[in-house]
Parts: sequence; C-alpha cells; structure tokens
Amino acid sequence: MKLKSINQLRNIIIFISIIILMASAFHFNNLKAQTVGGTLSGTFACLTNKNNTGYQLALTTWKEGDSNQLFIINFPSERIGQVTGLVENTTINYETTNVKTVSEIKISPITFNVTPNNPVSYMYKMVDPTEIEKPFYFALANSGNTLLLMSAPKSIDSPTLNGVCQKV
Repeated sequence: MKLKSINQLRNIIIFISIIILMASAFHFNNLKAQTVGGTLSGTFACLTNKNNTGYQLALTTWKEGDSNQLFIINFPSERIGQVTGLVENTTINYETTNVKTVSEIKISPITFNVTPNNPVSYMYKMVDPTEIEKPFYFALANSGNTLLLMSAPKSIDSPTLNGVCQKV
C-alpha cells in the first residue's frame, strides 16, 4: 500500500494512537488511596514541635521558647498508651543574648489512658491519669502505620505540641 500524502500518514498515526490509548485505559488498574483505618497497636517513634504561633511576647516574658520532643510510645492494648523514652530539647532565655538549648532525657515510663474520640472514627484522646502531662489527641492514618498528633494546652495561655509518629 502506497501512501499518497503526508495527511494519510498523519491520520494513520492518530488512529493507532487512539487505539493504544483505548486499550491501555481498560488494561491498567486504577490507583486508589490507602484506607485510613487500622487498629491502635504496636510501637511508634514520634517527633513533635511546640507551636508557638501567637505566643512570642509571652515566650519572651517566660524566657522559655521552642521545644521539640522525640519519644517512643507503645500501645500494649487499644486502651493503654505508654511513653517509654523521651528526649526533649528546650530553648531557655528566649530572645536574649544568652540563649541556650538544653536536652533532657526521661526514661521513666508514662502511662496514659486511651479513649476513642467519638463520634470521629480513627481519632483518640490520650490522658495521663495523674494529670501531670497534658492530654494528646491523635488520628490513625496510612492503614494504622502513622499517627498524627496534637496536644491539648495545659492551660489556656500555653502553646501546644504538634507531631507525627510512625510505626516501628
């Protein structure tokens, strides 16, 4: 078969391209997001940062600034959370000429009661029964392999912590 013009060649290429596109549309699997669910269990490594937004003047007065934490949390059951190791960096003498950052390592376990945050699925509240530590809210993500974490303020005039935890 001889091609009579460039237009015929162009039409054949377009026709073949359409056939390939139609065939591939029915051949490939559709990608879908992972389910949110999962169960609250296992051990997670967590990293948090203090959210100081709006507290700059107060922090200058308090002389304590940013802090971040790295900790391990274990869920031996769906109703108990236990922080088994914590490293906290805190900036002291905030916004002064003698500013310093200090690290504190805490290895004494802290046990929290965990309750579902009904009616929101996959969201929980973790409360220290001794009320020494501030409560935390967290949501399961990535099929239960990731926790998105946010603390409640200890008082109405204190910053909160935000962070993420990954199952180890």
